[in-house]
Amino acid sequence: MISRGVHCPRFIGANLLGMLAKYAHNFQNVRWVRKIMHLEKTPGIKEKKQIGFIPWNKGKTNVYSEDTLIKMRTQNKGKFVGKNSPNYKNPKDRISPLNKSIRNLPKIYEWKLQVRGRDNWICQKCGCKGWMEAHHIIMISKLIKKYNIKSKEDALLCDALWDLDNGITYCKKCHKLLKGKGGLL
Repeated sequence: MISRGVHCPRFIGANLLGMLAKYAHNFQNVRWVRKIMHLEKTPGIKEKKQIGFIPWNKGKTNVYSEDTLIKMRTQNKGKFVGKNSPNYKNPKDRISPLNKSIRNLPKIYEWKLQVRGRDNWICQKCGCKGWMEAHHIIMISKLIKKYNIKSKEDALLCDALWDLDNGITYCKKCHKLLKGKGGLL
């Protein structure tokens, strides 16, 4: 059990230390708890706070030989470029600027409210109530292609985009399940 030490702040009582000791099952955990509570001075660390450690190559230049650098370049060539890059985003997965601008039109907010109101704010998959999300059954991107929509004005004139029968209400959980499947669950 951890006892109250000399370096222990006054606001930490014996009960709190006892609770911590209860969960510190082995010697290392007890030492860790004591370090956190400042109950013992850590050996090897000076009075100045030490943050991390100094890397072996700090301040050094030309650490690798020219042959090693050439080998590393040839091994990694093309590994992190294009589709192999961790930052790569498939153009098919991106939302087009026109699609984004349609999603920000005031009319779409009216459409969403009408769809939710028609379904009485009830999820059409699981039947739960609460905050709902309106979903286009036929995706906006497919409607843009089908009706050859080129601008916001074309979108406002397209009746299929604002058709209430093309909308369905889902809760957030059910709407997440839909992602990537397109259409109905």
